[in-house]
Amino acid sequence: MVMVCNMFGQCSSSPDPSQKAVTLVTLKRSVGREGANLRDDVVQIQDALNRVGSLNGGPLIPLTVDGFVGPKTIKAISDFQKAQFPEKFPDGRIDPGKRTIGRLNELLAGAPSFNDEVVGSNSANFAPLGNEMGFTNVSFPSSTTDAQMALADVHARDAETKITAAVKRMNQAITAMGKKVRTPKEDQLVREINWHFKANADADPAAHMAKVSFILATMLTAIREHNLGTRSIFTKGDTPPSDPNAIAWAYLGGWNSMKQEERKIIITPKFVTQLSMVIVHELAHFCGGSRSTGKDIVHRASPEPFPTGEKREDGSTNYRDMPPFHARTNVYSYLIYCYPDRPEFKVPA
Repeated sequence: MVMVCNMFGQCSSSPDPSQKAVTLVTLKRSVGREGANLRDDVVQIQDALNRVGSLNGGPLIPLTVDGFVGPKTIKAISDFQKAQFPEKFPDGRIDPGKRTIGRLNELLAGAPSFNDEVVGSNSANFAPLGNEMGFTNVSFPSSTTDAQMALADVHARDAETKITAAVKRMNQAITAMGKKVRTPKEDQLVREINWHFKANADADPAAHMAKVSFILATMLTAIREHNLGTRSIFTKGDTPPSDPNAIAWAYLGGWNSMKQEERKIIITPKFVTQLSMVIVHELAHFCGGSRSTGKDIVHRASPEPFPTGEKREDGSTNYRDMPPFHARTNVYSYLIYCYPDRPEFKVPA
């Protein structure tokens, strides 16, 4: 079975290649925290953040485009800045002519988010730059380019770093779980696995977390082998008819499949993203069981909106109330556990 998804199991809002032009944002004054917040400017920003999609740091739940700046709009601006410029502290404001508005317009225009040395000669596969902020005629390549495969490899290296850290943190948490007396740091580690994987709700927490740990370790093995060049797990492929906006997809349990065509994560012609999270997301699907095993890792529940989250298409309840088996087979649990700096990782008090 094919699982088509982006970071949170939703279609990415990549530009529609059938469109001939893109509406870019032109601000008169600043928008956001302590900004001038002219209503027309705010409407543009709210609409633009919704259009770039959660894969690129846009809001998981679309903003109401009403022209008024409130906590949700400021948070959406800050989250976008965190995703696009992780080395900078977000100020929650977008100013005319500055870096945030520039990056927002690049994404709206469909600009590839890899740097020149990665794009190389393959930049010709994309429409040429039009006005000062992006493309005037947006189109994706008809087939996945070498540049997009190179971008996937860049994200694969970051994904390995994130999963390696997650494996270490999980091992520490499992060890701490068996202690009668724990340090504050150990308490926090245990709270994290209780929240994301419902360890404390299982009849045998140690056995439950051993199964979770095995999946995470398999994800690390898969991406490490890819990065070392011993087994390539990426291949070029088309967007599936079920989701023409998919940037990547994978077969459930493909890592252990006996069918050669299922042993790959497919990178589509729409693979344009700044975030490695999509690779981790697909790895979780790829390294779990197949549908026939009943242990496939699917879309059970999303951690957003905080603090309870929401049920997804394969789930029976929200993120807070998932039973242990669902948490163990929930793609979002593995994804978010690998990114503790993301706001979605936060553990409720």
